[in-house]
Amino acid sequence: MPVPEKDQTTILRDATVSSLLGYGVQVEGVAVPVEAERIDPLETEDVPRIVVYTDDSASTDSQGGTAPAFAVTAQIVVQAVVAGARKADALARLDTLIAQVKDCLFSDPAWVRLFGVAGSMRTQRAVRGEGKQSLADGRILIECGWREIYKPRVTTPLSTATLTTTPPDGTPPIKAGVTFPAD
Repeated sequence: MPVPEKDQTTILRDATVSSLLGYGVQVEGVAVPVEAERIDPLETEDVPRIVVYTDDSASTDSQGGTAPAFAVTAQIVVQAVVAGARKADALARLDTLIAQVKDCLFSDPAWVRLFGVAGSMRTQRAVRGEGKQSLADGRILIECGWREIYKPRVTTPLSTATLTTTPPDGTPPIKAGVTFPAD
C-alpha cells in the first residue's frame, strides 16, 4: 500500500515549526527550542519552549452524487512557555516571546501564502506558581479552513454477480447482488 501524502493540517504545523526555527526566536538572548506535538508535560527545566500543535475538525458538505467532500477547520496552536523568578518577570518574557512569534509568522511570505487568509487569531495567557519560580503560558490560536474532496479510487473494472439461495422448506429465498473485482 502506498504511503499517503501528508495531510494539510500536518503541512501547516510543519511549516509553522520551520518558520519559527528559521526566524530564531529568543528570550533574553537565548534561543528558544521549537518542537511539534509535545506529548510530555512541560516542566520548569524545559522552558523557555515553543510547542506547535494542531486540532482540526471536518463537517460534510457533499452534494448528492459527488465524491465525499468536507469543510475542514483547523486550529494551529503555538504555545510559548517561559519562567521567571517573579510573576511580572515571567509575563514580560512571555509578552516578548508572543510578539516575536507573531512577527515571525505574519512577516514570513511562505507561511502567509500557505495559510492564505487566516480565519481568526487570538492569544491566551496564563501564569501559575509563585515564590521561587513562576511559569507563564501563552497560546496563539490561528484558525483557517479549506475544502477537502476525496475522489473514489477504483483501479480495476468491477463485475456483478447475483446470488440466490435454496433455503429449507418454508423459508423464502434470498437474493443478493455482490460486486467483485474483475479478473
